[in-house]
Amino acid sequence: MKYFFILLTFLLVNCSKTDNETQRNHPMTKETPTEMAPLTAEEQNIVNKLNLEDIAKIDSELLINSTKYRQKTAMLIAYTMSTLKQSYSDIPAAFYLDRIIKLVDDKKLQAYGNLKLLRFSEVKLTKK
Repeated sequence: MKYFFILLTFLLVNCSKTDNETQRNHPMTKETPTEMAPLTAEEQNIVNKLNLEDIAKIDSELLINSTKYRQKTAMLIAYTMSTLKQSYSDIPAAFYLDRIIKLVDDKKLQAYGNLKLLRFSEVKLTKK
C-alpha cells in the first residue's frame, strides 16, 4: 500500500503539469519522453501464466477505472494495479499498457497521444 501511495503521489505531481508549466517552472530542464520498456523475459514468463479469464478480468478492471473524460494513461495503470494487487501483484505495468493498447484497437477506449509515452498520453471510454 505504501508503494502505491508513493507512485500515486509521483504521478499526480509529475503528470498533472503540462509541458508549458514544466518549462516555466524549470526553464533549464526539458524532459525527453521515453517509451515504456518492453516486457523482460522474466516478466513475459509471468504474463504467459495468465489464462483468458485473468486477462478478461484485467481488461474489465481497466474499463471500470476508465472514465468518459481523458485521464493520463499512467494514472489508469497505477489505479488498476492497485485495485488488482491482491490477485495480480506480480503483473508488470507494461502488460497493463499492452492491454490498454488492445482495448484502444478494439475501440473500447479512445487514445490521445503516443500510448507508449505514459506521461504524454491520455485515454477515455469511447462513446457508445
